[in-house]
Amino acid sequence: MLFRSILGLLATGATNSQIAAALVVSESTIKSHVKRILHKLPAANRAEAVYRYTQLSGKRSRAS
Repeated sequence: MLFRSILGLLATGATNSQIAAALVVSESTIKSHVKRILHKLPAANRAEAVYRYTQLSGKRSRAS
């Protein structure tokens, strides 16, 4: 759930500190999660992570 919440906020262009404030966690927690997201998708940067996630989400919802 946190994974999707962070990606949703990344998609809006929010900074790490803005995401941390919105989710009521520390900025270092967000930095750690963003690094994991980049590795998991795999993506070179935040914009690519959002793009890959939206592509994967679209494929899953169409398959349902």
